[in-house]
Amino acid sequence: MPGPYTVLLNEREYFARVAHGDESAFSEILCHYGSRIHPFIIRITRSEEVTEEIVQDVFVSLWKSREKLKEVDNYSSYIFTIAANKVFNYLKSKARREKHLKELANGKADFTNNTQEAIELHETRELIGQLLRQLPPQKKLIYKLTREEGLSHDEIAKQLHISKNTVKNHLVETLKFLRENLQRFQGVSILLLLIIL
Repeated sequence: MPGPYTVLLNEREYFARVAHGDESAFSEILCHYGSRIHPFIIRITRSEEVTEEIVQDVFVSLWKSREKLKEVDNYSSYIFTIAANKVFNYLKSKARREKHLKELANGKADFTNNTQEAIELHETRELIGQLLRQLPPQKKLIYKLTREEGLSHDEIAKQLHISKNTVKNHLVETLKFLRENLQRFQGVSILLLLIIL
């Protein structure tokens, strides 16, 4: 297995092959980058078992979204960003579990919180839906393509035959519009981070 600081020759060619579903090229990428992200992840998780799970999860995500590799310029940065997001999600999940266990141990678990949060989340989504209906059709479509279908700015630009900057500007204006209007409603600010940012 290559060491963490070795260079993968013909890297762009390997990733291009992965983008077209080449499993042998994917194995090479996994072998090379798996050894590079492992030290980064284990420094944070301090668990070999958790680290192995996250490494596997990173490459499952990479394979599932392999068609997007055609648009990637810096492969190392792209993979490490996926790894950082997976670690962050793990830490958030771990913190929630530990908090819940502590509440149970202290007899303070409030099972009505989940119901209340679900209601607030539903209400916030309803508000966002109402606000989106006020937007011009193109802004509304761009927001839905990014948030609901997970398309990149490049993918949206090609699909709508507009520039990448136009996509970005529309999205910035839409998020600003949503923030400004949602701030008028009590209890929305925290949920806003989860839904539209």
